[in-house]
Amino acid sequence: MRLRIYSDLHLETRSFSPPPGSYDVVVLAGDVHEGTEGVRWARTAFPETPVVYVPGNHEHYGQTLPEVAPRLREAALGSSVYVLERQACVVEGVRFLGCTLWSDFDLLHDRGRSSREAAARGLDYRAIKSADGRRFLPADAARAHKEAAAESVPPDYLVRPRAAAYASHLDPLVELSGADLWIHGHVHRRCDYWIGDTRVICNPRGVGDESVDDFDPLFTIDVG
Repeated sequence: MRLRIYSDLHLETRSFSPPPGSYDVVVLAGDVHEGTEGVRWARTAFPETPVVYVPGNHEHYGQTLPEVAPRLREAALGSSVYVLERQACVVEGVRFLGCTLWSDFDLLHDRGRSSREAAARGLDYRAIKSADGRRFLPADAARAHKEAAAESVPPDYLVRPRAAAYASHLDPLVELSGADLWIHGHVHRRCDYWIGDTRVICNPRGVGDESVDDFDPLFTIDVG
């Protein structure tokens, strides 16, 4: 099976037309668009191709947290788009598992400082509401898209407390998972490396005028 992989298209800031190519499944690893617009776009952009869609934090903007996944699934009804939020699906014999991975703020082993920095500067905690209508807080994220290893974070960013809002130290989980491929988004940096026998991939476009230099609109990988 050949996968075409994208994340962080941020269609709320500028449009994107996928180039033609040979692939069997499209994987959209979050931050495609805000709300359900990303699913609607995927239905139009890939009408004949299965799409595995995992929401990122931007899909939650302006929404109440528990309502996001049901709304995305409703928007995907009658299409070949599979919305995965703590769920799995099997496409042509290949099993996909997906969820929005919120941070535990422990990447730098200073959860208090990292949480305070995220609350003060992170848009997530102003643009997303919890089930009871209150503002989404770092404490909610810590017990609930983001990358699973520090290697995905730009080295110059790892010295900042906010780096813990972008990744969690899940290297042991990745290694024990036995997965052939671990795909993530959120960080606007192209990644391709290995943790044990698992290949970790991120192919983000970036937001607005902040293009990722090595974003590859034709990127594919074979699995299975």
